Amino acid sequence: MGAAPPTVRVDKPSIATLWLDTWVIQRLVKEVDRRRDAAEIKRLGRLQDLVLERVKAGRLLCPEADQREEYGVTSEAVESASKWARLSRGIRIRPGSDIERFELFYAREAMRAGADELHLPLRVYFDEDPVEMLNRIRKEWYVISAFTPPREAQIRRMLASKARSASDLRALRTRLIEKGTSFNAQLAKEARGSLDAFEAALEDGQALLDKSRRLGLPDPPPEVLVSHPRFNELLRNEREYDEQSDPVERVRALLESPYYLATPGKAIRTTLYADILTSSSEVDASDPADIDFLAVALPAAHFVLADRAMAHRLLKHRLGERWGAEVFSIGSIGPLMDRLEAL
Repeated sequence: MGAAPPTVRVDKPSIATLWLDTWVIQRLVKEVDRRRDAAEIKRLGRLQDLVLERVKAGRLLCPEADQREEYGVTSEAVESASKWARLSRGIRIRPGSDIERFELFYAREAMRAGADELHLPLRVYFDEDPVEMLNRIRKEWYVISAFTPPREAQIRRMLASKARSASDLRALRTRLIEKGTSFNAQLAKEARGSLDAFEAALEDGQALLDKSRRLGLPDPPPEVLVSHPRFNELLRNEREYDEQSDPVERVRALLESPYYLATPGKAIRTTLYADILTSSSEVDASDPADIDFLAVALPAAHFVLADRAMAHRLLKHRLGERWGAEVFSIGSIGPLMDRLEAL
């Protein structure tokens, strides 16, 4: 099939699935601004009641993604965890790092086979069939959900890391806008991001090898030379698959292949980062985390309720349409509730 991108087929749950941005839960549990934002909170409260009703009836899934790190740093962490447990019934989308590993695996297998289609089964996004899990849970009177809020020192580190990421993103955006970088040019650069990171890891490994040899030390093992766990795993798999060819070249080929670039996680992150870095919209501190959540929510869910800025980006680039998810924001909660009412 040459360099043409494969057709991507993603298996979603067999019943309607709704993903909620973390801000929805935070607005429902937060006490401040209740009087000023009474109308918004009332709409969200109605949405919550409708979701609970449909989930209990077995007609809707409302899984939580890997969002605990985001709401865990807030003063309403325990309340947020409790709210999520009621809505999700304990059903969760796999962590983003696990999903990325699965998407890479299936992209590699499709590339090896020269397939015209990249098929991503339900197990990529869920540990087990979430509908079967919901039907089992519905027979119980209660849901047990364990949540331990992070310690204060850990919260400070997490908030500092989040602030640094947003600051770095803003600084990069400023430089790119000053240079007049176009969306398409940045899109191509973002597409090469994983390959560039792999090359940087190889350079670091070579520097470590050179230093060891200068000091007369034994060569470090391969897993030390490339310390990034995902790249290490890829190299190990390639060595096991074909001992005769160069595993580095095979990983390079995968990371720049149309199979990998067509995976939902890679395609969504590439598009959203290119948009943020070349548009006039301000960078929000939550943008990096939101992009990671949307990279797993869009292919896993049928409905996505995002914040206004992200919903605009998703609709602008037709990402919801591409991955089979209807996108809503606070301004379109009414149409979302109409869709849920019809279930």
